[in-house]
Amino acid sequence: KSISLGGTNKSDFTESQSCGGSLGFAMAGRSYCTIAVGFSPAKTSVGARTATVTITPASGAAMTVQLTGTGK
Repeated sequence: KSISLGGTNKSDFTESQSCGGSLGFAMAGRSYCTIAVGFSPAKTSVGARTATVTITPASGAAMTVQLTGTGK
């Protein structure tokens, strides 16, 4: 029951969510929440940048989404 950023360039991405708590959540059946991911690379972050966001529910399998962006 968590949401986390991971991967090589995770500091170039931001995550926010409406699931409750800063990194965890508990939801009743048929509920939903919004997870937003942003790309905000540092000035020194040039070229392809990669990371992942992993959503781990209280029950069931974790879901991982690959993130990519290009810093200029």
